[in-house]
Amino acid sequence: MPTAPATSNPAATPPPAARTFGLVGGTAEVSCRGNVASLDWATPNSGFAVETGSSDSGTQVEVRFRSDTHESRLEAWCSGGQVQGSIREEAT
Repeated sequence: MPTAPATSNPAATPPPAARTFGLVGGTAEVSCRGNVASLDWATPNSGFAVETGSSDSGTQVEVRFRSDTHESRLEAWCSGGQVQGSIREEAT
């Protein structure tokens, strides 16, 4: 009995591109769907609090981890379907 050849489904949507960032104040993961960046999660390290937001109509994600003595800031965006980011670490 003949069997049908295996075929791939070209209409299947690829999973979003994701990138995890490790900062002094915590860890965050950002993913891209096209040119829209979204925050998947942000976990502060002990002694830090987290603030999140977005700008530019959702094309950029911002994460801040703050303690009494330090601030870690992540700005992430999508370029060519890939997550790009800028990290700034500052004593407060």
